[in-house]
Amino acid sequence: MSDFDIQESFHNIGIKKNDIVMIHGDAGVAAQYLEISANRKVDFLIEQIKDYFSEGGTILVPAFSYSFTKNEDFDSKNTKSTVGLFSENFRKSDDVDRTKHPIFSISTWGKLKDDFQNGTILDCFGPDTFFEKLFERDVKLITLG
Repeated sequence: MSDFDIQESFHNIGIKKNDIVMIHGDAGVAAQYLEISANRKVDFLIEQIKDYFSEGGTILVPAFSYSFTKNEDFDSKNTKSTVGLFSENFRKSDDVDRTKHPIFSISTWGKLKDDFQNGTILDCFGPDTFFEKLFERDVKLITLG
């Protein structure tokens, strides 16, 4: 049996249920759920994270594709995230939207997800970008794995 509880872990480090968080996740973290079937572990982890923030929190997850740098078309609904299984599964899950940036797109979920959707796609990190909004909102960064 596993003692791993992502919600308890968030609580223990001071993450509030109504926080805005940007999660850089490694799907390997889900391996700690010993009682969950292998093909459900990552989705179970995502469900547990969403449940923790369901009463007013916001989750942001990188869904970078780097499409523009590879001369590829970018479709925010269908282009796969190239930064890991956690990112890709989060992107595809219910009630998640994705920003339109063709290099550094972000999957957004929760109370303030729409606040992070509208930004310029002409720059990566300057004024009116997702990353400026990150800074302005004092978003907490979480790394899993």
